[in-house]
Amino acid sequence: MNSDRSQAPPQDAIRTAFQLHQAGNLAEAEAIYRRVLEKEPDNAGAWHLLGVVALQLGRIGDATELLEKAVRLKDTDPVPLNNLGNAYAWQGRLAQAEQCFRRALGFKPDYLDAHLNLGNTLSEAGQLEEAEQSYRQAEALAPDDTRIHINLGALLRTQRRLVESEQCYRRALQLSPASAEAHYALGNTLRDLGQQEQAVQSYRQALAIKPDYSEALQNLIMSLDFIERSDTAEQQQERRRWYARYGKRYRDSIRPHRNIVDPDRRLCIGYVSADFFGHSASYIFGPVIRLHDRAAYEVICYSGAVREDDVTRRLRKEADSWRSTLGVSDADLADRIRSDQIDILVDLSSHTAGHRLLVFARKPAPVQVTAWGYATGTGVETMDYFFADPVLVPEEERRYFAEEVIDLPCCVCYEAPPYAPQVSALPVLAGNPFTFGCVNRIEKISERSLGHWARILAAVPGSRLLLKEQKLDDPGIRARLLARLQSHGIAADRVSVLGKSSHAEHLGTYHQVDLALDPFPHGGGVSSMEALWMGVPVVTLLGSTIASRLSASILTRLDMHDWIAGSDDEYVSKAAGRAADLPRLARIREGLRPRLAGSAVGDVRGYTRSVEATYRSLWRRWCESTASARDA
Repeated sequence: MNSDRSQAPPQDAIRTAFQLHQAGNLAEAEAIYRRVLEKEPDNAGAWHLLGVVALQLGRIGDATELLEKAVRLKDTDPVPLNNLGNAYAWQGRLAQAEQCFRRALGFKPDYLDAHLNLGNTLSEAGQLEEAEQSYRQAEALAPDDTRIHINLGALLRTQRRLVESEQCYRRALQLSPASAEAHYALGNTLRDLGQQEQAVQSYRQALAIKPDYSEALQNLIMSLDFIERSDTAEQQQERRRWYARYGKRYRDSIRPHRNIVDPDRRLCIGYVSADFFGHSASYIFGPVIRLHDRAAYEVICYSGAVREDDVTRRLRKEADSWRSTLGVSDADLADRIRSDQIDILVDLSSHTAGHRLLVFARKPAPVQVTAWGYATGTGVETMDYFFADPVLVPEEERRYFAEEVIDLPCCVCYEAPPYAPQVSALPVLAGNPFTFGCVNRIEKISERSLGHWARILAAVPGSRLLLKEQKLDDPGIRARLLARLQSHGIAADRVSVLGKSSHAEHLGTYHQVDLALDPFPHGGGVSSMEALWMGVPVVTLLGSTIASRLSASILTRLDMHDWIAGSDDEYVSKAAGRAADLPRLARIREGLRPRLAGSAVGDVRGYTRSVEATYRSLWRRWCESTASARDA
């Protein structure tokens, strides 16, 4: 059979290969394309289709070379140009991708896929207005194409036009009710709108249609952290389910590690994240990367950051080596980490966007840790350790985690930016109404939170509530939030609603706040530390999950136990009671910044030394177990 194909004329062979290609038989199709090229090295069609196979198999580098060859041979064909643009986009080479898509459209202005891909590339590059134009042009060509409404919805979500985004996804579901992608995308926007229960339903619908939809399961995992009825057992069970479905398959192919077994030598630490830019998580892990003792630790950063900024440039300068992971497959990245001889590999993302947990599932390093970026556990059995503290993860709950929980002085540290404003005097003492504030993402504001805030405002006559979040620039979202507040008896004239600002201005918002209210069941993290740095104490409700304990962990390290409520009624009474004691609040405000700076949270140099001591202890464990295994 193969012999007959090898004797067929090139165009007949390509047609046969293309049929196999369409049927999913990529290996046999690839073999035929290569035989054609042996006979006709300048057959642009064969180079193109061979490149498409490589693209489908995730061999992005190979695909790029093959498609470049096809385009050089025939530079007026829009289809190879479109696919080459896809290959460049996969590698993060967005300017080159854009050029390819525009060239393709120059030859074929009604090329729907090129309009869509150009929109995607422009969106990823941050050129949002141009991206919307591309999607609108695609919509004019094919108004009933579900993909267009999904992609446009994603763009509008990026622009925080969430109400419009929701409308796009609901239109997509009208056209394709069984579209797992549309259910998933709708879930993302509903989550941003604070409609967590509905978001969970959308993710579960996506998974019912497409059980292997990893992104839907990941976002279901994230959304459960915002659900009142969810507990640690359920949250970790879903994380383990993700690993069982997607990561466990690599367990049996893990190779022995050849790292030098020496407990006291200089160690190579690898940090893996897509958030090596001005992301809130970088304020937590950034100081550790920067302050490592370079005589004892080499630092390599594996960056999946799509956009870069001053934080990226600073981290790159501080690291000993920097590796971009954009367009690099999980298998290739795992091989690179092995070749770099990483001793301890640290995940800084957990299940958040851009994570590389399937790299960790391949166990490329002898010791693997998850910490800081979204410190909630991964469910990945090959992740050895999870850095936390006794408040974040009580002893009785540690059995639910795939990782061994290791206690640090605090689960997080915090280094304020140099442009942080000075602490102001207590605003109420200047004749302003007493102002409670919550400067957190809107999706954290549950109905239960609003109910308790209504009770607090009722207990403190004349007081106000300040809410700040960039999504509140969207008139539709602001109206929805004010309606929710009204339903709990909080009149709009008692609420200040603020939207996006520079980070310095964001921190300056606390000059208007007398006391911060932590939302629940998902409380603040960086937002709580920012409030404390600006002199504003935080009242928090200790919950039953990691997401509801982070503020309590931070306050515990500051010896501010009396700001941690153990029940709903205590949360209300603590907030109202503190508002009645203005002299005490003023004293606390004056001393909070030095208190935070001198604590285990704010002493970032001391915190880094503790992290390094923990790394060394875990490394010695591995050395001991490896030596014992070799002697057995």
